[in-house]
Amino acid sequence: MSKDVSETVKKIKEKKKVRGTAEQLQHADLILASLEKWEKLTPNEQALILNRMRGRVEIFLQWWDSLKAIEKKYHIDAVAVAKEVRIKKCFEEGQKLAKKSKEHGIKDLYNACFSAAEGLSTGREWIELNDKRFHLWISTCPNMPFFEEFGRSKEEIKEFCDFFCCQDEAIYRGFNPKLEVFDKPRCVMLGDSHCSYVIEDHAGE
Repeated sequence: MSKDVSETVKKIKEKKKVRGTAEQLQHADLILASLEKWEKLTPNEQALILNRMRGRVEIFLQWWDSLKAIEKKYHIDAVAVAKEVRIKKCFEEGQKLAKKSKEHGIKDLYNACFSAAEGLSTGREWIELNDKRFHLWISTCPNMPFFEEFGRSKEEIKEFCDFFCCQDEAIYRGFNPKLEVFDKPRCVMLGDSHCSYVIEDHAGE
């Protein structure tokens, strides 16, 4: 492994926790570049991004409340139907992102889906980011403060966790169906210590 990668990992460690080695973090330069890009934003620009995230959470909760009201009134599983639609639309969103990228490996997935929130998500702990494997822990969910701000209890957050998070895997699979995207074994919204993202690229093997 080159000395440059080792130096890059050291620089990342000055900004956030890193669990992986330089050998595991082949694309550490992408992480560092994303962190530095966030740091160059003005406080107003950072606040604007947070406000957009807050708005998306608010819209999601309005949708959730509507589905639960439909279920209560008509005794149907409206959430299950909506989840199918959500997965389909998010898969299509992943396909749209793929059209903007010349290649569709793990580093390209990072650039398309993860880089923008690298500085925002302070609880990210990188384990692997290379051509074969993507392994990331997120100990601080950036959406949780907004769920709590809108008065949602821990139990309700657990209830809509699957419906909220199903978008992630759908987008990644839409970006490249050949990537092996593992369901999150742990999730902060369920009360776990961290969310775990694992994605592998076997190049069609």
